[in-house]
Amino acid sequence: MQYKRLANNLQRQIQQGQLTAGDKLPALRSLAQQHQVSMTTAVNCYQWLEAGGWIQAVPQSGFYVKGAPQTSNPPAPLPFTAVAVKANRAVEIPGLPLGPLGISRLAPELLPTQALQRAMKRALQRLGNGLHDYPPRAGAAALREALAQHLRHYQLYPEADDLHITHGCLDAVRQALEVCTRPGDTVAISSPCFNGLLELLASLDRQVLEIPGTREGVDLIQLEQHLAAGDVQACLLSSSHLNPQGICLSVNQKQQLATMAARYQIPMIEDDIYLELDTRPDAAIPAKHFDRDGWILWCGSVSKSLGASLRLGWCWPGRFAPQWRERQSHQHYGVNLHAQLALADLINTGDYSRHLNRLKPTLASQLRQYRQVISQHLPQARISDPTGGCVLWVQVPGLDSQLLAERAYAQHIDLRPGELFSSRGFYRDCFRINAGFPLVDNDGKETDAARQLRTVLALV
Repeated sequence: MQYKRLANNLQRQIQQGQLTAGDKLPALRSLAQQHQVSMTTAVNCYQWLEAGGWIQAVPQSGFYVKGAPQTSNPPAPLPFTAVAVKANRAVEIPGLPLGPLGISRLAPELLPTQALQRAMKRALQRLGNGLHDYPPRAGAAALREALAQHLRHYQLYPEADDLHITHGCLDAVRQALEVCTRPGDTVAISSPCFNGLLELLASLDRQVLEIPGTREGVDLIQLEQHLAAGDVQACLLSSSHLNPQGICLSVNQKQQLATMAARYQIPMIEDDIYLELDTRPDAAIPAKHFDRDGWILWCGSVSKSLGASLRLGWCWPGRFAPQWRERQSHQHYGVNLHAQLALADLINTGDYSRHLNRLKPTLASQLRQYRQVISQHLPQARISDPTGGCVLWVQVPGLDSQLLAERAYAQHIDLRPGELFSSRGFYRDCFRINAGFPLVDNDGKETDAARQLRTVLALV
């Protein structure tokens, strides 16, 4: 991974303007000598930057800065009038392999496995006989205290007792929905919407009101019209790196969401699972930051940033805390205590923050590499340009993405067609690609993700 650290350093210099388009880079031998690395590391570094579109090799001359890769425009927002409909449940495809392009997740090699293992070991030692106890319903005090401090980085200031630990973010959202809505209620969502949330709403017998997405995030004019009319009983929205579009709402839009929730006294569930997968230097601010009256139930998790198997999430339910505690008293029996203490350790030692800082340039480069590959193979495509998260939303005029997905499935490739992200049959000309897996491995060789991506693009 030494070559990636070197590549990330050069990439930062390009992003910050220290190196500009046309600048000549050191020759391979000079690069190796300057940074005291092997020639293999130097070669892999330049190959990685070249694959990401940051530099280009000129025969008989050397390597030059290319600047940020030029790719296509993002998908065009779909204008429509919001109406309440029954949430759809996706049809499961038996035997479908969970490949790198389907589920939104990071490759194992991008996660701090060794640091997490050390934290697990220390947590187990601290547990002692507590290993045999039931965990506290609200969550381990050590984790809630660690999170309360950690979240200050995002301008959130909960007390430890404000936070409730859950089995991942989707579980936090589920409990939030059960606390503030009832079967048959209508929940406003942004469109397109993560299919997992649509399936959750269907399983809870909630109606959905899809609010059109815009280039800035969500059509707040339509949303407020329905809030004012009393058409919805709750909102379920993401504000940072929406899945699948990757859009991060502006600070102004987030402030408006908090204002509308208070004005119309409508509970707003903020699903912020991608908050920490931000590729920009400055952290995003959740809409919860502007919540003065407690109408936002803020949900988060480490499932995307550390790994889904931990099954750790949380909710800050605001004014709905009494109902949350009442529900927990007879429907919740706590979350794995060992995992909670390990996460608390990871946060308190600074290992988690260091991991997130290392991840930023790597994730930014991967997203650019995927965009470049897709635009090269599909010049007619419109591709999202996210500021975080790990997915790309691709629109191809005239495409039947359901047929594309079926062709991909036949070759054992997991792909998410656009219609999965709507309960109204929208987005048939779109599909979602996970970009969380590198296209080049540590030896500079093409990965399985790269081969599968090429296959999918050839099927379009």
